[in-house]
Amino acid sequence: MFQAESFGIQWYNWDMPYGQVLELMVALILIESAPEPASFSAGFGFTLLAFFFTAIIWLAFCCWNSRRYANGKRALRPEVLEWLALIPLIINFYFFGLNALFLSFSDLLPSISQIMGLAVFLFYLSLSWACQQRSLGDSGVKFSPGIWIFRRLNLILPIVLPYVFLTVIADLLSRFPIAWIRSLFSGPYGSFWLLSLLLLFFFFFLPGLVRRLWRCRPLHDSYLRDVIEKGLERQGIKFSDILIWPAGEAMACTAAVIGIVPGFRYVLLTPCLIQYLTPSEIEAVIAHEAEHVRRKHILWYLFFLVAYSLVLFRLSDPLLSLLMSRPYTVQLLMKLDSYPASVTALAAAIPIGLITLLYFRFVLGFFMRNFERQADMAVFRVQGQPFDLISALKKVALLSGIDPARPNWHHFSIEERIEFLEAAFKDKNILLQHDKRLFVTRGIFLSIFLMLVFLPNVLPTKSWQKEAKINAALFLYEQFIKHKKKDPMWLVQAGGLFFENKMYHQAEEAYKAALKIDPENVDALNNLAWLYIKAEDKKFYHPRQALLLAMAAARERPASYILDTLAESFWANGYVKRAVETERLALQKAQANKKYYKKQLNKFLKTMKKGSAANNLY
Repeated sequence: MFQAESFGIQWYNWDMPYGQVLELMVALILIESAPEPASFSAGFGFTLLAFFFTAIIWLAFCCWNSRRYANGKRALRPEVLEWLALIPLIINFYFFGLNALFLSFSDLLPSISQIMGLAVFLFYLSLSWACQQRSLGDSGVKFSPGIWIFRRLNLILPIVLPYVFLTVIADLLSRFPIAWIRSLFSGPYGSFWLLSLLLLFFFFFLPGLVRRLWRCRPLHDSYLRDVIEKGLERQGIKFSDILIWPAGEAMACTAAVIGIVPGFRYVLLTPCLIQYLTPSEIEAVIAHEAEHVRRKHILWYLFFLVAYSLVLFRLSDPLLSLLMSRPYTVQLLMKLDSYPASVTALAAAIPIGLITLLYFRFVLGFFMRNFERQADMAVFRVQGQPFDLISALKKVALLSGIDPARPNWHHFSIEERIEFLEAAFKDKNILLQHDKRLFVTRGIFLSIFLMLVFLPNVLPTKSWQKEAKINAALFLYEQFIKHKKKDPMWLVQAGGLFFENKMYHQAEEAYKAALKIDPENVDALNNLAWLYIKAEDKKFYHPRQALLLAMAAARERPASYILDTLAESFWANGYVKRAVETERLALQKAQANKKYYKKQLNKFLKTMKKGSAANNLY
C-alpha cells in the first residue's frame, strides 16, 4: 500500500498515475466481462493478424493526434488519448476473440485471460506514450520512446503487481495439493484470507519493491536531511529512510511518502525539488506529505475501496433480481439476444464500468481534493505560516509547465490552493471549518455506506428472485422455440427454473421437449426423474417412470448427483436396500457437498431399520 501525493500534475511529468488507476480498473471490468469464448470465432492466424492491424491503426492515430497537439492545433489531450486505449482493447476482446487464445491456457492458470488482457491494455497505452513522447517539444525531456515507455510502465507497476500477485496466488491456492489449505481459501472465508495476503503484500513488501522499481537511493547526510528529519520528528512521523526518487530525471518536481508501517515507510523527493527549492520550502512540502500519514488518509482510501466493493457485493443480487423480475427486462433481453454475444456482453459491462468510474471520479475525487487541502494546512502547525508552501507551489508550476489555474479530479488547482492558504492565514477559522466539513462528509458517507450494506436485509429479495427465475425460465423457453435451437440444454435449464418455482407442468414439458431432441440427454432424464418423485403436486408423482428414467441416466453417466436421483427413485418404489447401496456409491463418488449425501444415506438407513423392526414384530 503506498501513498504518494504530487505537486506536478501535467501529463508528461512523473506524477502519481491516479487517472491510470481508473483506466486499469475499467479495463479489468471490460476484460472480465468479455464473452468466453469470443462471439467472433476465427482462426489463430486471423486473430493475431487482427490484433496487429488494430495496433497499427491505433499507433497511427496516436502519432497523428500527438503531432497536432505538439503544434498547438486542435487535438485530444494525452489523458483523453489514454482513455481511448480502451477502444482497441474492446475490439480485440469482444469482436476478434483475442481472449480465446488466452483461455486455451486457462487449465494451467485460470486467471491467464485477465492478466494477459491487462498486458494488452498496457501495450496500447505504451503505443500512445511513444507518440506522446514526440510532442514534449520544449519541455527539455530527451528520452528515446523505448526508455520513455519503460519508465512510464515502471511508474504504474506498483499498481499492477498487487493485482497480478493476488490473482496468481488465488489460482495456485485453489489447486494446492494439501486439502485443508485448498479448502481454507476456497471456503466461505476464502476472500478474507486472500485479502489478508494482499494487505500483507501492501504493508510489508510493496514499499521495498517500489524503492527498487523506481531506483531510489538514500539522501546523503546533509543540512537538508537534518531539516527533513527534524520536520518529520516534530510531526511524530517515523520512517525507514529518506530517498531521492529519480522520476524520469526530468523536471518532475514532486514528493511522496510510501508505506503505512513505520519500519517500511520511505520519504521520496525528486532531484528537481532538491535543486530548486530552499530548505524551508522543502520542509513545507514534507509537512504536507507527513500530514497525509498523520491524518491516516491512505487508510481512508482503503476504506473507500472496500466500502465500494462491499456495497456492490451486497446490492448486486437484489438489484439483479429486481430487474429480472420485471417483464420489460425480459423483453429487453429478448431484443438483445438477436445481437451478437459480444454486443450483449459489452452492453452489460459498460454500466458497471461507468458506475465504477463515477464513484472514484466524483466520490473518491471529492475526498482526495479535500484531503490534499487538509495536508496543505499542516504548514500552519509546523511553520506557523503558509508562504514557504506557496512559494514551493509557484516554483513547481513554473518548473513543470503546469497551468496554475487548471484543476483536476484529485487536486485543486495551484491557484485555488494558494488562495485557500492565503485566506486561512488571515482567518484561522477557515482551517477549523474545513476540518469540520470533512468530518461531517465522512460521517455522511459512513451513514450511507451502512444503510446500503443493511438495505438487502429489508428488501423483498426472495420474492424478486422467485419472479426473476420464472421470467428467466420463460425467456429460455421462448428463445428456444423462437430460434428453434438444436441444443436441448436450453430446455433443461428452463425446466430447472420452472421446477424451482413449482411450475411442474411447464418443467415437464421442457424436459420432454429436450428428450425429443436428444433421447439420451442425461440431465433431462435425471431432472425429469427427480420431478416425478419430488413434485409437491401429486398429479406429477410417478415413481415407476422416475425409476426407469433414473436408471437410463445412470447407465449413461454414473455421477454422484445422478446416482442420488436413482437412490431416491429406488426408495420411492420401496427398494430401500437398493437405495442404500446406490447412495453409498454416490457418496463415494462425490467430490463436494458430501454432507448432503450422508444425510440422504442416513434417511434411507433409518427407513431400512424401521422396516426390519416392523418385521421382527411379526
